[in-house]
Amino acid sequence: MNRNLETEPFVDLNFSEEKAVVILATQRSGSTLLCQYIQSLKMGSPCEYFVEVLRGSCSSKELVKLGNSNNDEYYSIKLMSDYLQDFGWWVSKARSFGPGEAPLKYATEGLKYLEGKFSSIVWIKLKRSSIFEQASSRYLSEKTNLWHSWPDGVSDSSDRLVTITTQEKAHLEAVKNFDLSS
Repeated sequence: MNRNLETEPFVDLNFSEEKAVVILATQRSGSTLLCQYIQSLKMGSPCEYFVEVLRGSCSSKELVKLGNSNNDEYYSIKLMSDYLQDFGWWVSKARSFGPGEAPLKYATEGLKYLEGKFSSIVWIKLKRSSIFEQASSRYLSEKTNLWHSWPDGVSDSSDRLVTITTQEKAHLEAVKNFDLSS
């Protein structure tokens, strides 16, 4: 990543939405497809926006706007396990260590920060059940430089909405309406 977080001041993100979908995922777990499903349900526009912040190509104001580019009632973001601690450090007021020095502390602070910003959050934890399949998928993607593919052969999914079946929609609606507070 290009940006040096240690030189960054504390960031306070101001979201206009009261509800959020936060996807916590590992690489090669199917998270891109899940993001497309969530966008199809009008639950925000989830993607790895924080990576763009780390690269220096996205500001905090842009990060806030990108998670709801469809003007839905939800803000959505996907945070990958390998930089969750960087996100936590970026939004932390109590920075006693560098971003990589206390990963669990800052990952937890990042999640607590998001909890304080929304009245309702749908948390989705996504990881592949087989670490071997995950490693194989990553290896093949690195070798072929093909990270996402679709049935019609198009490999760029950035503007694609996925058509979902009635059964898939029912499952996702159940997740959408699941009350975590009970």
